[in-house]
Amino acid sequence: MWSSRGSSDPRGGSVRARLWTSSMLRTIQTAALIPHPVLRLPDGGNWESMSPRVYRNIDEIFAGDCEGMTPDEVAVAHPQATTLRKMDKIGYRYPRGESYFDLISRIEPCIQEMESYTEPLLIVSHQAILRCIFAYLTGVDRESAPGMETQIQQNVVYQIDLDASSEGKITGDPNHPPAFVTVHDFREDVERAVSQRRASGGTGYYPQGR
Repeated sequence: MWSSRGSSDPRGGSVRARLWTSSMLRTIQTAALIPHPVLRLPDGGNWESMSPRVYRNIDEIFAGDCEGMTPDEVAVAHPQATTLRKMDKIGYRYPRGESYFDLISRIEPCIQEMESYTEPLLIVSHQAILRCIFAYLTGVDRESAPGMETQIQQNVVYQIDLDASSEGKITGDPNHPPAFVTVHDFREDVERAVSQRRASGGTGYYPQGR
């Protein structure tokens, strides 16, 4: 069992917090080492902080017939799909799969639940999902969300601290996030770990986003 940290700990005391992952193995594995200590509440009850909750609604966009393919493989096997998606990324639906509009509809219940929380929430999910959630929370129109390929990166934590003053800080510009967004970039650390793993004979592969 994970032990909680007291207020005297240099890293700060443990607090009530929540953790969501998608149902996909890679997000569950990413979140597996996050501590989830049991906290004693003032009323005598217990709270398992950061207890992982698997949420299928935040699974990656389903690519249908193109599922499991790299962008280059899709371009060869489904050249029309590649062209049509470039023309209308938010509206294009993969053959037998989903579009960004389907994705937005799928995550709407999650956003409603998220807005009811008072505790911090960590979401370990996928690029398409995180683009939509990030756009919603930062006031970017949904048509711009699919194009946020440089703004939402793998191995980066986006900390969004919302309060009563947040609305006045919204820019609506995906290239200039509001002041209530803090970026924690772990890409160099991950690349270093991947290089070390490759050097020791392991795989350095991690999936590309959509």
